[in-house]
Amino acid sequence: TTALDALDQLRIAEPRIVDMCCGTGNLACAIAHYAPAARIWASDLTDGCVQVSRRNVAFHGLAGRIAVHQGDLFDAFSELELAGTIDMIVCNP
Repeated sequence: TTALDALDQLRIAEPRIVDMCCGTGNLACAIAHYAPAARIWASDLTDGCVQVSRRNVAFHGLAGRIAVHQGDLFDAFSELELAGTIDMIVCNP
C-alpha cells in the first residue's frame, strides 16, 4: 500500500502528514501534488537535505502546504504543537 492509497482509504478531507527523514523532499512533494488538500511537515537532520528539500518544495510551488524543518525525528517539530493532530507519518529511508 502506498501513502496515497492509505489516504484514499482514510477519506480525510484535509489530511495532516509528517514526512520523517525527508531527504530531498520527493515524498512530501509527490503526496502534496496528488493530494492537493494535504498539509505536510517534513524534517531531516542534515542541513544539506533540508536546503535541497526547501528548494524542491519552492520549485514545485508547494511552499504554502509543505513546511520543511531541521532536526532529529520528532524533535524538529517540538515547538509546533502537532501532537494528536497528525493523520499519517511517512518515511522513505
